[in-house]
Amino acid sequence: MLGMLMLAVCFAGCTSQPAAPAQVPAQTPVMTQPPIVGAWDLSSYTNGKGGIETVITGSVTTAVFGSDGKLSGSGGCNQYAAGYTTTAPNGITITQPITTLMACQENLMQQETQYLSLLQKAAKYEISGDQLTMSDSSGAKILIYQKRVNIPITGSWNLFSYNNGKGGIETVITGSVTTAVFGSDGKLSGSCGCNQYSATYTTSGQSINITQPASTRMACESNLMQQETQYLSLLPTAAKYETSGDQLTLFNSAGTKILIYKTAALK
Repeated sequence: MLGMLMLAVCFAGCTSQPAAPAQVPAQTPVMTQPPIVGAWDLSSYTNGKGGIETVITGSVTTAVFGSDGKLSGSGGCNQYAAGYTTTAPNGITITQPITTLMACQENLMQQETQYLSLLQKAAKYEISGDQLTMSDSSGAKILIYQKRVNIPITGSWNLFSYNNGKGGIETVITGSVTTAVFGSDGKLSGSCGCNQYSATYTTSGQSINITQPASTRMACESNLMQQETQYLSLLPTAAKYETSGDQLTLFNSAGTKILIYKTAALK
């Protein structure tokens, strides 16, 4: 009897305990960027008078939404920067933009002022295909963009306007033609309105470096020579380029627009 009792105790003590369930490692959630991240070109906007207007022909207003919550771009004349946050599913808040202080034509400045004021009113965004639409808190559409389609810098461009060195952007002299031909071999050549010039260039991402141009030494009218001198002095200061549609814009290291071209075939 005693032996059977001891055997039962031993049997109970030697019975294996159920194994603890295996620990499943927690999965790190996959972070996705909001679809608004990327570069967009403004196509139309509310004019504040109950209507929607298309942007001025030849002007380019851009918005580049970074994955770091920073917004930057061109207001059509000046460069601007702001911060932004998005909330699910499609809410957005944009801070007061800060801008450079260049002066342009009055209608361009009016458009830029309206655009910058509308950015801060954005409360909701919607993306459909290649179109981005922003609405205010009442649901009214205020800004409509198209997805940026970059085109390569290589090819032929005609100068449309340039920084005059006095805080303003001037269009080229009527009847004059200043060109830039960016070759795939890193060579830049063209006409600066009177003389022919040549230089070399390199690009990395959106950065660009242009060497000091060499040019012929013909003499032309005084105003044409002044424009040419300014143009040649601006080329080596280029630090960044941006293409949008039929337009190429060069910026200096401070982010200021210095040269604006149109594709030669579409000028």
